[in-house]
Amino acid sequence: MVKQIGNGGRVADARCGEFARQNLMVSIRINNRRYGADVRRDMAHKTSHALANNPQHKLFVFEALKVKHMTASAKGTVEEPGKNVRQKAGLNRSILAATWGQTTVFLQYKARRQGKLCIDVPPHYSSQEAIAPNQVVLHSDNGSPMKGATMLATLQSLGVMPSFSRPAVSNDNPYSESLFKTLKYRPIYPRRPFENLLAARQWVGTFAAWYNDEHRHSAIGFVTPAERHAGLDAGLLRKRVDVYEAAKKKHPERWSGTTRNWLPVGVVHLNPDQQPDKEFGPKEVASGLKRAA
Repeated sequence: MVKQIGNGGRVADARCGEFARQNLMVSIRINNRRYGADVRRDMAHKTSHALANNPQHKLFVFEALKVKHMTASAKGTVEEPGKNVRQKAGLNRSILAATWGQTTVFLQYKARRQGKLCIDVPPHYSSQEAIAPNQVVLHSDNGSPMKGATMLATLQSLGVMPSFSRPAVSNDNPYSESLFKTLKYRPIYPRRPFENLLAARQWVGTFAAWYNDEHRHSAIGFVTPAERHAGLDAGLLRKRVDVYEAAKKKHPERWSGTTRNWLPVGVVHLNPDQQPDKEFGPKEVASGLKRAA
């Protein structure tokens, strides 16, 4: 005897078909992701193999990029939703598709197998400054660590020009010596040793931030090193000229001569030669030499 099921059977068949289609789509997406991962891994292997086996490449310098932080989600929270979530998601996919991390790992072990050197450098400002080879000069004293063969070979491979203080010239010190004195004369310089390496790094980071962004250096016209590096010193010094001229007109009795020389400093010497300058008078020269010293 045939029993009529009715519409309920057709509904059940439709549900089973929908579940099957959903499972099929999930399987397709998983396979596509695996295939994409395999393609990216293969590309990283081929790229690293070509670089490591190139006889012209002896040194590999890697920027220590924090890919995990760079590809963080921008969704935010329910209380504070993120902005441009779709655009950030697309950027994250592009960064991950470039396989920076895999290419770096593969290239490091393949280059070391070839006897080549791999170095990690901090990413801060290395790409922004676009530093070219043989543009950086490392000036130091004549100590044996700085003149050792390993140090000189490393500098040469990095494209850094070594420079040493002149013999029998006691005051021909690098700028780092002057920086060490500034560091040790800071009121917040600790009187006791640091508890650990992290504490030392945190203190030096605080000092570097103060020196670059707050400290007004006398040798560059009392502007901060960050303002000088960004090219903002000329505009700031022009404003100071206007302020001083206005103050002199208002209170001329406070000045016996001209106002302070606020011309931008072109070249800075750590220990300038005591030679007279024909362009300025004795007072301006003495003031400039005092500031540079």
